[in-house]
Amino acid sequence: MEGTPEAIVKTERICRWRLSFIIFMISSVENFITYGKRLLAKRLELKLGGARQPSIPGRDFGIEIMSHWAEHLGLLPDGE
Repeated sequence: MEGTPEAIVKTERICRWRLSFIIFMISSVENFITYGKRLLAKRLELKLGGARQPSIPGRDFGIEIMSHWAEHLGLLPDGE
């Protein structure tokens, strides 16, 4: 928003860093639902129930990615 060269460099660094996560999440609706649900549950400290059909099973690699991002992004505030 500042438009300064420093701000542009910082924004590009942030976008580049998160781009792989965004691409992973939006690669398909099924992917978004399967892993997005897991990410949200971890960030809200909720127990994740079973998946309803039709759904895709979470794969170890995808679960590792979601765990990494959940830890990196931290808990969501409870709104209080």
